[in-house]
Amino acid sequence: MSVLAEKKSTKSSSSKLKKKPYSNDQLENVFFNILKLHATDLICLHRQEDRTIVFASDSSFEMLGYKPDELLGNELYNYIAEEFHADMAEELFRKMLYRPNTEIRLMLKSKKNEVVWVSSKWIENIEFPESEEKFAVSVNSNVTESVLLMEDLIRAWSKEKEVNELRSSLFAIASHEIKTPLAVIQMQTDILKKWAKQDKLEKKYLDVFDKLQKQVNRLNEIIGDIVRFRQINNGQEPFNPVQLNIVGLSKDVIESFGEAYGKNRIKLEIKGEEKSFVGDRNMVQYMLSSLLDNAGKYSPKKEAVQLCIEFLDDELLIQVSDLGMGIPSHELKRIFEPFYRSENAIMNAEGTGVALAVIQEFVLHHKGHIYASSVLGKGTTFHVNLPYSIDKPSIPI
Repeated sequence: MSVLAEKKSTKSSSSKLKKKPYSNDQLENVFFNILKLHATDLICLHRQEDRTIVFASDSSFEMLGYKPDELLGNELYNYIAEEFHADMAEELFRKMLYRPNTEIRLMLKSKKNEVVWVSSKWIENIEFPESEEKFAVSVNSNVTESVLLMEDLIRAWSKEKEVNELRSSLFAIASHEIKTPLAVIQMQTDILKKWAKQDKLEKKYLDVFDKLQKQVNRLNEIIGDIVRFRQINNGQEPFNPVQLNIVGLSKDVIESFGEAYGKNRIKLEIKGEEKSFVGDRNMVQYMLSSLLDNAGKYSPKKEAVQLCIEFLDDELLIQVSDLGMGIPSHELKRIFEPFYRSENAIMNAEGTGVALAVIQEFVLHHKGHIYASSVLGKGTTFHVNLPYSIDKPSIPI
């Protein structure tokens, strides 16, 4: 190494060694400047004795609309909305507000008198060199957005609760207040029909009684669906899974329709090798009956309704298809909501929109899945996928 190079190296090393370390005061100043300029939370330094603010970060302007200098000499308590602590004694509230190392949620008022929610933490016994005073720090995070979101959720929940309570009341009315007079109407209709036959009245009078009977039956079905849905929601619907002959049950359901939809109108198709299936007989029977009934209502009278039972490798697939007017694609996800009816259904057939909600609940009881596919003007197919087994049945059937 040359003498010149050695001298430069020695000079460089000595200059590094001669650099003085930062003093505590300098470090504090750098730290405070960083907090002042870059902190997003409102950070304040307080005299611990009287809790007045002696330093505030620049974020005070963005959060409350006050410049940092405007906060000096005041305490945090001065910026709390009066309505927030109006019902609490001041001394008690101050103890809660200035409790060390405890976070508290506060409602502050900005310079423009707007509400700002903050999560505030109070830290005491901060000491500085060459100072006999003790200080405290408050760290205040803006949580207004999360508080307002929570309020929205609570309002939505309260509204939903009110709707559910109203719905429950309507269900109770349907099961008690409507069912009783309907039973009386049924009884009186039967008596009138009997008298009409005894007196050999003209056929037109008997036809009137038949139409009346049909509407009574329809009301009974509607009430039955509503009551059943209420029982499901209240956990009152019994669930008794047993081994079922799904093919035999399907044939029984089809036979129960009799001539209602015309002879041989419902076509049954069986696919795959028949396997053992466990399910609640009443629920599965209701699923089949209601889906077939809907298909019959929404199909032209001369068109067949298709019931397909397919035994897949790991689950049972039930498909009920019609050739009716179809369901708009944007309504397919809503048709299982209680009391929801698509526009086509309202215009073309009677109903309440409860049956599909009941069916969906029954499918969920079986840990299955239901959905609908449809093409406007060409028809709709309901697909029900059910596992072969849920629980071990106690009584084979």
